Amino acid sequence: MKLQNTTKNAFLITLFLAMLLCALPIIAAAQEKIAFHSDRDGNYEIYVMNANGSNQTRLTNNPAGDGGPSWGGQANADGDDDSAPDDTDNCPTISNPDQLDTDSDGQGNACDADDDGDGVSDVNDDFPLDTNESTDTDGDGIGNNTDADDDNDGSSDIAEIAAGSDPLNPASTPEVCDGADNDLDGSVDEGFLNTDGDALANCVDPDDDNDGVLDTADNCSLTPNPDQADFDEDGIGDTCDPQTGPPKRKEQCKDGGWMRFDFPRTFRNQGDCTKFVNAGN
Repeated sequence: MKLQNTTKNAFLITLFLAMLLCALPIIAAAQEKIAFHSDRDGNYEIYVMNANGSNQTRLTNNPAGDGGPSWGGQANADGDDDSAPDDTDNCPTISNPDQLDTDSDGQGNACDADDDGDGVSDVNDDFPLDTNESTDTDGDGIGNNTDADDDNDGSSDIAEIAAGSDPLNPASTPEVCDGADNDLDGSVDEGFLNTDGDALANCVDPDDDNDGVLDTADNCSLTPNPDQADFDEDGIGDTCDPQTGPPKRKEQCKDGGWMRFDFPRTFRNQGDCTKFVNAGN
């Protein structure tokens, strides 16, 4: 009887060893798997592959970054050692103990290329944590959406847009009449009066009507009158004088001159005109 028990125990031990030997290749195969994370698709995901690099398989598909993969029994692994377990860490591969996520997109600021989610990457965003601002043209600390003068040239954006100058270029300002191209549009003093149509607006043209007489001496500076005739001697040339009179000398009444006067009244004849002059009117 004792011999039978010994034989039975030996059989059981042999059977157990045989089963263990059969299981070892399976265990070994499982241990030859490698878990890793990669951003090959533009976002960190978890993959497994054989030890020789073959049969790479993605295990996760998460808009937020996944990382710090571990085998069973290590669910609370912390690959970046920031005290946030990998399975809840919004930047599992970059240490960010504060877990700050400004735009609440599941990616912490430490690993998010666009912290405020405004569509402008942080490297190009003057205000990476402000979803309402991204550009500060003049570098004054006020974003263009709030700044009344984006280029800080002294002219408000509203005034520049209305005038046609560039509100983002401090060298471009609303055009003024000064002989310069203030708004950098290729034209000079556009929009300002240029009576004679030459290259100079009146504000900088010494002879606005181009009659050969400088404006400072021209009795009709905006109307060509090279002869500068002034019959009623009132300082306004006949060409641009709205009225003629009153006569100042009797000679003006001669040779039909009396008929030219219309101020302060018309005259019936030369005598009437002469009488007006003699009366000291």
